Amino acid sequence: MYTPASIDEYVLLGKIIERLNGAAVFKSIPKTAMSEGYVPPDKGNIVFIVATISMAVALVLVGGRLYTRKIYSGKLGLDDWMIIPAMILTLGFTAVQILAVKNAHMGMHVYDISPYAMVEGTKLTYAHMILYVYSIMFTKLSIILFIRRLSFDKMWHICNGFFAFHVLFGIASSLALAFQCKPIAAAYDLLTKLEHQCNALTMYYAITSIGVASDIALLFLPAPIVFKLQLPLWKKIAVLFLFSLGGLACIFAILRMIHLFDGVRGIDLTWDIVPVALYGQLEVTLAIIATSLPALKVLWKGWLPRLSNSINSRMKRSNHSEHSGGSGEAHNRYGSLAKTGTIEISVTDRRPSGIHEDI
Repeated sequence: MYTPASIDEYVLLGKIIERLNGAAVFKSIPKTAMSEGYVPPDKGNIVFIVATISMAVALVLVGGRLYTRKIYSGKLGLDDWMIIPAMILTLGFTAVQILAVKNAHMGMHVYDISPYAMVEGTKLTYAHMILYVYSIMFTKLSIILFIRRLSFDKMWHICNGFFAFHVLFGIASSLALAFQCKPIAAAYDLLTKLEHQCNALTMYYAITSIGVASDIALLFLPAPIVFKLQLPLWKKIAVLFLFSLGGLACIFAILRMIHLFDGVRGIDLTWDIVPVALYGQLEVTLAIIATSLPALKVLWKGWLPRLSNSINSRMKRSNHSEHSGGSGEAHNRYGSLAKTGTIEISVTDRRPSGIHEDI
């Protein structure tokens, strides 16, 4: 259990305990936390590891997506441009998660951290909410624009409707979260919050519920479009499978909503918020990963098989040269073939592909 190191800390901790219902706070502290040799449990490392790995994977795949589109199509589409701010905002979101672990001790019990860590945590929570909303919004806009590229007539207008809804909902949600308290500073400054009432639970429930409902609707949007494409059935199923990977992000959004409802009602916020942080991180990064995979399909189909064939060809020529003798001649042949194979790959990979053939 944390022991205040100064009079100021005692005063601040007393105000926090009073604001959070002091009896409930002390009742939640186990006896082991007040014994000698007590080691505070910490789940923060889990958040740090998941945030770092998921962000790294998303960065690599988005980079591959943009490279593939530029090489094969010669330019980026609107959906590609939209994923760039989504990626930047997700980087900011991930940075806030890591700072919450390092500076605000997210993953530890509230009675094991200093009151100043709680003050820092309130600021990071405020930034976390805003970044989450805009990261998800831009990712969904990228998905909608990609689906619209494949759509026609009526579905084109439906996609435009989805686009407009998510823009308006994202802006409205961010404004509601930014101005949730009176005064506004009570939303991000714990010292101000202690002096004012700021009950935004109903707003959290509404924003999260509508967001999950829109996730589910967006998950089913591409189905009628894909089945009308001039593709073999197995290719249609493969394309739908790529889109369905976004369903994992949808599942994490639902899990995040459930734990958010439980966490914001509790008093041990730094401990109870860990599942919300984990599922939120997986939701935003998996959504970006899922929307980048269809573009990478072209790279897998075109570049990797050719590279594999080139390597196999080199190995066969090398083995043949070793059996026929003349190590110097074999070396020259191998070097010449390597250069030729590299040029062939770089040229043939640049041919344009139709969108209905390679999505």
